[in-house]
Amino acid sequence: QWNNEVAIKDKRIAVIGSAASAIQVIPEIAKIASKVDVFQRTPNYIIPRGDRAYTGKEKMWFKSFPWLLKLYRWFFYMRLELLTFPIIKKNSFIGKKAAKNINKHMRSKIHDSSLHEYFEPKYDLGCKRILLSDDLFNAINRENVEVINSKIDYFNTHGLTTADGVDYNFDVVIMATGFDIRGHMHSINLIGKNNLTLKEAWSKSEEAYRGCCISDFPNFYMVTGPNTGAGTISLIHIIEKEVNYIIKLIKLAGKTKTIEVKKESQRLYNLNIQKKLDNTVWSSGCDSWYLNDEGKNITLYPEHGRSFKKQLNKVIYDDFIITERA
Repeated sequence: QWNNEVAIKDKRIAVIGSAASAIQVIPEIAKIASKVDVFQRTPNYIIPRGDRAYTGKEKMWFKSFPWLLKLYRWFFYMRLELLTFPIIKKNSFIGKKAAKNINKHMRSKIHDSSLHEYFEPKYDLGCKRILLSDDLFNAINRENVEVINSKIDYFNTHGLTTADGVDYNFDVVIMATGFDIRGHMHSINLIGKNNLTLKEAWSKSEEAYRGCCISDFPNFYMVTGPNTGAGTISLIHIIEKEVNYIIKLIKLAGKTKTIEVKKESQRLYNLNIQKKLDNTVWSSGCDSWYLNDEGKNITLYPEHGRSFKKQLNKVIYDDFIITERA
């Protein structure tokens, strides 16, 4: 919903929020705005992205030796599987050590020591999304950028008023306040058996079988459904495994059959998912967009990528109802 017609250059800007959306916006507008005030509610763990362009020599090597590119990709995959995945476990020793190192890194990058406490999270590493940025702290250190931790009370005619009674005047307010994962899941007007809508089916909780099939919705498939979020690896890996699995189901149904996951199979699958989620840092007590209004994690997959691949390698026929269409 970014409005490209709004002028940013030499303007006084308020950014409400300091998480994934905000850290992409702040470094860019800080270069051209006269003043940027960042209203932060909750601090985040922010690590370097380490982004760079591949050199011409690297590209040449990858083109000449495709196996080298696959090996390189495998290295990144296994590093995330073996080193990053253990962090998401509750009371993880690696997670506690990593949190200390990240806080140390953030303190070293922020020049104003009075801001250090405002940028140090008070929750376990990973409970909220870990953010990646190579240039946020450079922007925070600019003279035209200020971080404000006072709670916003209301909009006034010239900007914002905080709970401590301070008025702030702005030309532009940028709402980097996150997104509605539940609304995203309900955004499709889908109708299944007996005129059951997806909204009705998910009125109590958003659930799917292996993240791609829903009971009472025969021959319907989706990717990135409930509890398929990749906490430690690329989501592309998840999508690829789901697409391969869906193709197997489509072939199984053929042109004359309907295929539908059994209610009990879906229920047991989700009970297992939620049980495993209880042992993750995502269930350690903080409030995040991973959770729905009832506090249930409907977003993330609790195991590593190899586990997801193994689960979707094979179709368990007993979990489905296959029927000849009239």
